[in-house]
Amino acid sequence: MGQLGQLQSPAFSRLRNALVPLVPLAVTRDERFVTARHCLLSLWKVGAAGAMQRRRVVDGLAGRFEECIAEKNCTLIRFDIIQGLRKLYDEVKEETIREVALELIETEADLKYRKKYAASGRLSRSPPSAHGR
Repeated sequence: MGQLGQLQSPAFSRLRNALVPLVPLAVTRDERFVTARHCLLSLWKVGAAGAMQRRRVVDGLAGRFEECIAEKNCTLIRFDIIQGLRKLYDEVKEETIREVALELIETEADLKYRKKYAASGRLSRSPPSAHGR
């Protein structure tokens, strides 16, 4: 059996299904904040691996965006989540990812941070025209 066959094997599917639920949230709560940020910024790569992983990563990041409000560095966490969603969108060009990111940005109460997240994600509701401005 070649490598492709191994990736489609029942054992691989069981392993993938066991690990994927753990990915989105657990690694983003490391006791070392820098490590948690690195994990947030890398999770998009897991989402790029396949549709199932992508759905779980996007859902997990969206949940993390909402629940981090009580944490010390909430704005940095949210910034990293938007960055990760942008990178995932850039990789797979799935419109729902962009929409989730935009919806999350709109939930930010502080206009200053809403603008910061929108600028960092370079995600706009209307695509730029072909003629520039």
